Amino acid sequence: MELPAELAYSAGIRRYLFGRDRLLRALKCSAVVVALLVFALLLQYAVAYFETPKVVAIAEQSNTLPLTINDFHGSRLEWLLEVQDPDFYHHPGFDWWTRGAGYTTVTQGLVKRLFYPSGFKRGFLRWRKIQQTTIALAFTSRVPKNEQLRLFVNLAYMGTRNGHPIVGFSQAAQEYFGKNFQALTDEEYLSLVAVLVSPERYSPATHLAANQERVTRIHRLIAGTCKPNGLTDVEYVGCSQ
Repeated sequence: MELPAELAYSAGIRRYLFGRDRLLRALKCSAVVVALLVFALLLQYAVAYFETPKVVAIAEQSNTLPLTINDFHGSRLEWLLEVQDPDFYHHPGFDWWTRGAGYTTVTQGLVKRLFYPSGFKRGFLRWRKIQQTTIALAFTSRVPKNEQLRLFVNLAYMGTRNGHPIVGFSQAAQEYFGKNFQALTDEEYLSLVAVLVSPERYSPATHLAANQERVTRIHRLIAGTCKPNGLTDVEYVGCSQ
C-alpha cells in the first residue's frame, strides 16, 4: 500500500535531515582529529627545534667522530649522496619525489640515530614515521647540511661483527677491510656505501656476493648508464643488467 504523497514527502525530508546531521557530525569529528594531529606535529616540531642542539652535543660527547667531509676525497662524497640521498643539499629534511631516494633521507637517518636511540618503529598508521619527518624538518632548520653529513658518516649503522655494532665509515673500514678509511680503494669504499641500505643483507663479511652485485649496480648508477625506476627503487632494479 502506497503512502499518501504528503507522508512520503515528510519521510523523505526526515531521512535527508538525519543523513545530513550524521554527515555534519562526522565532518566535525574529522576536523577535531585533524586539528589535534596538526597541533601534535607543531608541538613535536617545537620540541625538536629546541632539543636538537642538546641532542647533537650529546652525540659529539658520547661518540668518536673521526671523519670530516674533507676525508671523502675525489668524487666519493658525490657517490655517497647519489646512492643515499640524491637531493640532499636541496630538500628540507625529507624527499618524496626523487627517484631512488627511498623513504629515509640522510637527515631522517640521523633523526633515527639521535632521537630514537633505543630503536625506531613506524608505529600505528606510520605515525612514528610522520613524527620522524617533522623532527627532520626542525633538525634541518638548526643543523647545516655539511654538519649533518659529518654526523651521518660517523654515526651511520653499518652492521655487526662478533655481536658488536659497527658505527660509521671509519670503524667499518677497519672491521671489513682492516684499513684506515683514507686507505680504502674506490671499490672498497663503494662496498661500504652498498652496506647502508641494509647492513645485514649487504655485509661484505657475510654476504659478499650480494654486496658485490649491489656495487656493480652502483657503478652503473653513478656512471649515468641507468636510473632508479621510482622513489622506492633503492635496489636499482633498472641497473641490474
